Amino acid sequence: MKKIISLKMATMTTLPSPVTLVTSIGRDNQPNIAVVTYVTGVNEEPAMFGISLRPQKYSNSLVKQTKEFVINIPEARLIKEIDYCGTHTGRSVQKFKQLRLTPIKAKKVKPPLIAECPINIECKLRQIIKLPSHDFFIGEAVAVHVDKEFVDKKKNRYGVLLPKFGQLFFLFTTFLDYRTTGEKMGTAFVENKKLGFAKETLREEKICR
Repeated sequence: MKKIISLKMATMTTLPSPVTLVTSIGRDNQPNIAVVTYVTGVNEEPAMFGISLRPQKYSNSLVKQTKEFVINIPEARLIKEIDYCGTHTGRSVQKFKQLRLTPIKAKKVKPPLIAECPINIECKLRQIIKLPSHDFFIGEAVAVHVDKEFVDKKKNRYGVLLPKFGQLFFLFTTFLDYRTTGEKMGTAFVENKKLGFAKETLREEKICR
């Protein structure tokens, strides 16, 4: 039997959200770091990502100014710095300096990368969708950086070994929790074969997915 739950905070109670640090920069060339958990891939070719920011957030205004941002994916060991970025505004504190994080010049956008984050995705703004509580920014990825230790093309064709570092997720359970990724449970396009369906059906499903 199922039970209807409150819609309040439903986006946090039902879906684990990846914890990212989004860097942006204003016309004064002062970079800012914001914790963004409403982030997702939205298109494959070209690669595009979406982030949601409340209109009153400082980073919202910076992204609108320069039309660029960087999605930095941190390791779990940065949990204190992450939490600081999420509880302090860039209007009153320079987070790179305060937290002693290292800015790296990006290849194609103005906002810097965060050196301590193993993955950095440079994005140019392509569209803003205004939602009731948030602005949804869609950016096209123009460069992706991955620390060398997490790249091995012998292991998979794309070369990125994400499970090697502890990525954080955000989930409302007893309170607002930070959680890490768990163990590997299976492989896509392989697990369905264990159901024993005819191969013709499997081919159809793969094409129509």
